Amino acid sequence: MGKSSSSPPPAPDPTVTAQAQSQANADTARLQATLNRVNQVTPYGSVTYTQGAAPMDRNKWIEDQVAAERAKVDAENKRRAAFEYGGNNYNPETMEQMPGSNPAAIPVVFDEAGFRKSLESQPTPTVPGQDQWTMTTTLTPEQQRLLDLTQQAQTTYGETANTLLSNARGTLSQPVDTDWESYRQKALAAQLSRIQPDYDRQQEQLRQRLINSGLTAGSEGWQREMDQQQRGYNDLLLQADLNAGNTVGQGIQQTAALRSMPLNEASALLSGSQVQVPGLQQTPRANVAPTDVMGAYQTQYQGQLAQWNAQQQQQNAALGGLFGLAGVLGGAGIRKWG
Repeated sequence: MGKSSSSPPPAPDPTVTAQAQSQANADTARLQATLNRVNQVTPYGSVTYTQGAAPMDRNKWIEDQVAAERAKVDAENKRRAAFEYGGNNYNPETMEQMPGSNPAAIPVVFDEAGFRKSLESQPTPTVPGQDQWTMTTTLTPEQQRLLDLTQQAQTTYGETANTLLSNARGTLSQPVDTDWESYRQKALAAQLSRIQPDYDRQQEQLRQRLINSGLTAGSEGWQREMDQQQRGYNDLLLQADLNAGNTVGQGIQQTAALRSMPLNEASALLSGSQVQVPGLQQTPRANVAPTDVMGAYQTQYQGQLAQWNAQQQQQNAALGGLFGLAGVLGGAGIRKWG
C-alpha cells in the first residue's frame, strides 16, 4: 500500500496563538470597562466618565527627540557640505573643511548633552489613552454650598483646637502635685476648725450642768458623763478624717479633669460631626467572557488534522483498489497468453 506525499496540517504557532489570546483578553477588558462606566445623574449631583490621555514613555520620548535632532543636524551639515562657495566646500564624507572653503559652510555641532538637559524641564507629552479613565463628581449648587460650608467648619474646628492646645501647653507642662497627704491634712484641719468650737462649747456646758447637779470633778458620775461626751467627740474626729480622705479623692479627680479638659475639647472639635457628600448608587457591572482564541485555534487544527487523516484514508483506499485491479488484469492476461 502506497503512502501519500502530502504533509499533515501544521500545528498552531504557540507565539501567534498566545499573542492573539492576549489581544482578545485586552479587548474584552476594554469592553468591560466601557460597559461599566455608566454616567449617573441624581438630585444631588452627577458622576461622569471620560477617556483621558495617557503619558508617553518618557525615556523613549527623550531618545526619539535626540534621534530626530541628530538627524536634523546631520541633514543640515550635508546641505552645508554640498553647498559650494567659489568651488570650495566641505567633504560630505569626512565633514572636513577643504582649503579655501567659505566659513558659512562650517558644520553644525550637535550638543547632545545640552539638548538632553533642555528636555528635562519639558513635560512628557501624552497620547490618547483608551485604557485611562477619569471619573468626575459634580455636585448641584446646593450640595456644593453644603460641602463648602462643611470644609469651612472643619477648618474652624481645627484652628480652634490648635488654639486650645496652645493655651493648655503651659498647664500641661507643669508637674502634678502628688503630695496627697498634705491635701488630706489641710482638709482635716478645715473640718476640725468647725468641729472644735462646738465641742469646746458643749464641754463647758456639760461641766456647768454637772456642777449644778452637785457632782464634783473626778467623781464617778462626773467621769461617766465626761467619757460619754469624749466618745462622741472621737466619733466626730474619725468621721472628719474619713471626709478628709474623700475630699482628697475628689481633688485628684478634679485636678485630672481640669488638666484633661483642653485636650477633650480639642478632641471633640477635631472629631466633630461632618456633613457627608451624598453617595451615588452602585451600578450593575457587566461581565464579558474573553474569546477563547487558543481553544478556537486548537479546534480548527483538530478539524484540519481529522480532514487530512480522512483524505489519507481515502487515498490509501483508492491506491489499494488500483493495485488490486492491476493484479486482476495482470492475472487475466497471463491466462490468455498461456
